[in-house]
Amino acid sequence: MGALALLAALPLGAEIRVRLDEPVDGAVLRGGETATLRWSADVPRFAEEWEAFLSVDGGGHYAYRITPHLDLDRRRFTFEVPNVETGDARILIRAGDERREIELEVDAKFAISQDRLKAAASGAATLVDDDRGEPAREGEAGVIAWVDGDRDGGHLRPRSALRPDLAIQSTPRLDASADSVETAGPSLLLFLVLERRAEFPQQRTPAAKARGARPLAARDVLLATRRLNL
Repeated sequence: MGALALLAALPLGAEIRVRLDEPVDGAVLRGGETATLRWSADVPRFAEEWEAFLSVDGGGHYAYRITPHLDLDRRRFTFEVPNVETGDARILIRAGDERREIELEVDAKFAISQDRLKAAASGAATLVDDDRGEPAREGEAGVIAWVDGDRDGGHLRPRSALRPDLAIQSTPRLDASADSVETAGPSLLLFLVLERRAEFPQQRTPAAKARGARPLAARDVLLATRRLNL
């Protein structure tokens, strides 16, 4: 059953009833995967388009715009779930004609379970405030990630104010020395360890011997993990 939200969004205290059918109240979404947003409401006649924003802190700040500007008759959209961990995600629908707009916050909350392997693989990033997108509400900080596209939902283009930390995401070769392994990101270190099965000089596999790769000694792995605080 969809969640209902009442909001005094129009002059003279008029109320708009919003029904959020997906995600349902109490749902658990998986970070980095896709999910469906579906809603309905009797919005003002001047409204021609809408977009949806996502908050991961209970509505305190809507940091993600998960849709482009969409035609009002298109009330369903498949979006990529931000890869974060939260137990209180909320949706805000903003509808209008890009001159006059109303904001419809929905009381329903759902959770997002972070995919930690994907998060480690993506590495560290820096937020560039000057590159933030349009804010969901007047007076608050702009979104940190959003999606542009056509009003029919086509030609989607993900945008972000997060920039990769190249110093952390440098990628040494698989035959890297202990020094270069120590500067690698956690995800790369994990890959190196798994790829070589943490091979010690006495336990090198035939494949490792054939390619002449320098085995990771126990000292190398321990030293690298200590420096990375793993």
